[in-house]
Parts: sequence; structure tokens; C-alpha cells
Amino acid sequence: MEAVECDVVAEAEYARAEEAARLTAETEARAKAEAQAQAKAKAAEAKPPLDSHDALHWAAASGSAAELRRALKRWPMDVRQVAVTNAEFLDKPSRFSRRPDWIAATPLYEAASRGHTDCVQLLLASQAAVDQPTNTDETPLHASCALGYSECVQLLLGAHAAIERPARSGATPLLSALQERQDAVAVVLIDAHAEVGAVLRGGRGVLHCAAFAGTPMPACEELLAAGAACDARDARGRMPLHMAAACGYAALAMRLIIQVTLALVLALALALALALALALALALALALALALALP
Repeated sequence: MEAVECDVVAEAEYARAEEAARLTAETEARAKAEAQAQAKAKAAEAKPPLDSHDALHWAAASGSAAELRRALKRWPMDVRQVAVTNAEFLDKPSRFSRRPDWIAATPLYEAASRGHTDCVQLLLASQAAVDQPTNTDETPLHASCALGYSECVQLLLGAHAAIERPARSGATPLLSALQERQDAVAVVLIDAHAEVGAVLRGGRGVLHCAAFAGTPMPACEELLAAGAACDARDARGRMPLHMAAACGYAALAMRLIIQVTLALVLALALALALALALALALALALALALALALP
């Protein structure tokens, strides 16, 4: 009787061991399958697609110069084509990430908006359209300026990118840089003779944008030296001085007060000189009339 009971217990333990081994094998197989599926999905995401649009845009956006070279060898004529891309993929937060989710962009725009200088060089050497805009009329130069990629800005300017082209908002590349407080880029554009008289749709000029964003003084001095109007007014009648004072930028406000005062003094001096010139002209005319009237 005891032997029978022992056999039953042994069989039960053996069955439990087999069941545990089966469950362990199934768990391991399931885990292995999930790991393989994850690895396959990751590889699919990392691998550039075969379509020419997607391959070129993927390579330009990723910053992989090697992948971009391979894509350009296969599809050399597609660098001018536009694809739809997700604006939220941009690396740095800026007003570009606050646009509608989807924008139409060229491979050059993808590279320039991420600061991939090697890819920008490759695309420019492949005759990419340097001023092809997005659906918001922003060019690769707008993107590089707003995001502060000085090297890309210099490359694009070297390729004769349109430095005065406005976006849909009216912003030129210089205004885009000043709105995002990219003072180093702003200095590069000023040195390239960017127009400092450009205005946004609301009438804000370069000094309005600089004052609102708190642009450092050296860049503001460059703007003033280039002839930016310190007394310009926007659509609501505000001068850059009002912006600087309202935003608490005391140093810039004092500098603008001095500049506005000098401008007023100069205007008064010119008015006085004009009045003196007119008085002299009248005196000469009167003297001539008297001389002719005398016998």
C-alpha cells in the first residue's frame, strides 16, 4: 500500500515537473519571438525606404552623409522634389515646431532645419534647389536662421540663397533669426548685407523683434550701425523703445533712448538748417528785387 502511494506521489511530482518545464519553454519561446519582432521593427525603422522621395528625405533628415551619398547615386535627379514631413520631428523647439503638424519640404530643407552641414554640402553640390519653399513659404535659409545653425546659413548664403525672401508671415531670414534670438546668425546676415528695413505683417521691424526677444546688445549695435530705424512704429504705433521697456531690457531701452534723442536732435538741426537756408534765399531775393527797383 505504501509502495502504491509512493508511486502515485512520484508520478504527480513528475507531471508537475513536466508542466513547469513546458511552461518555461513556452515563456522562453514567447519572449524570444517578441524580441525578434522588436528587433525587426527597429531595423525596419532604421532602414531607409526604397522610394526615392522617402530615401532622400530620410537620409537628409537623419544627418547620415553616407546614406545620403548612396541615395544621391541612385536618385540624383530627385533632390528638388518635395515630400510631406512631420514638423514635430525637428530637433530643437522653436516657432517651426508650433506650425501645423505637416509641412512640405525638400531634402535640403530637412538637412538645413537640423543643422546637418555635411548633408547640406552634398545636396548643394548636387544642384538642389536652394530656395524651394515649404507650404508656408519658408526656405531652407529661414529654417537655419530661426534655429541658429550658423554654418548651414553660411553654406546657403554661399550658394546664393535669397536673403530677402519673405515667408508667409512676412519674415525675412533676418527677422526669423531675431524673432528666435539667434544673435550670431543675425550678425552673419547683417554682414551679408541683409536688408534691415524689412517688416512683418503687423509692421514690426528688425529692432521691434530684437527688443521683444531680448537680443544681446552687440547684435543690436550691428542693427543700428546698419541703419535700422530706431523710431519706426508698428501697426499699433509702438516703437522698439516701447518693446524694450515693456519687456524689461533696460540696457537696450537706454541705448534706444539715446538713439531716438540723437535722431530728434539731428532732425531739428536739419530743420533749422533748412529754415536758415530759406531765410537766406528770401533775403537774397529781396535784395535783388530792391537792386532792380532802384534807378
